[in-house]
Amino acid sequence: MQQAGYINYYYDCLNSFANEIDELVPKKNNPESELIEYGLLKNKLSGVREVNIACQDVQLARHLLQKYQMRGVPVINTLENFQKDVIFHIQNILSYSEVELEEIVHKSKLYNIPIMVTFGRTLYELGEIDKSFAMSPVTYLESLGILDRQCIILGGNYIDKDDLIMLASYDAKIVVTPISDMRHARGFVNLAPILNQGIDIGFASDDSPTVDILNEVKLGAGQTANLMLSYDFAPMQNLIKFAGGGQLEAVENQELASFKAKIKEKLWK
Repeated sequence: MQQAGYINYYYDCLNSFANEIDELVPKKNNPESELIEYGLLKNKLSGVREVNIACQDVQLARHLLQKYQMRGVPVINTLENFQKDVIFHIQNILSYSEVELEEIVHKSKLYNIPIMVTFGRTLYELGEIDKSFAMSPVTYLESLGILDRQCIILGGNYIDKDDLIMLASYDAKIVVTPISDMRHARGFVNLAPILNQGIDIGFASDDSPTVDILNEVKLGAGQTANLMLSYDFAPMQNLIKFAGGGQLEAVENQELASFKAKIKEKLWK
């Protein structure tokens, strides 16, 4: 029987914690073990059963997912860390050379893993791609072979209709992050054209200090209603299926507080 609970398609445990305590987290003292465990507890407390979690230590992330009886996939972002059963995350496609992007695609084929791309969150990024490569942003992803790799778009705020049609032809997924978008003032994601193209969507907390997938859905529905001047294009009852739905039994708040104190103690030793 399938376990009840929500799906958090991407959780950035380090930056989520930094945003929660409103302080920069020093990388040299990064206690990843506690950060991941704290993040998983926070997700489980909020009713999440499955979470794709950013990490450097893949085996640690797998061990802790198993410990808390949660499903999910470690998300990596370094070329040296490729292995099976992970997701590779391209966080800023403009920061990679063509050779590096070719290597990412090659290794993702070798290990048969998806590629997640933070993409389309700013008009600047899309404009730079159009100007530099003389092709639409999604056509650029296609030219690199990224769309062939079970592509997951994280963001998609400014992807236009023609590019959405291309994404649909590749069965790409768009993972939206309404609460994080609001914190960073990125602009609304209009879910109506995404749904209209039949593109699979997901919801994620990303670097938000809170994990609340139900409110991600509510905010996504509300933003779309405001943009379309109608609630009919992306009603809650049509969106909730993309979030998994249901609730897990909550863990004790005291356990979460204990991990938070332990992390803060290690960070500033």
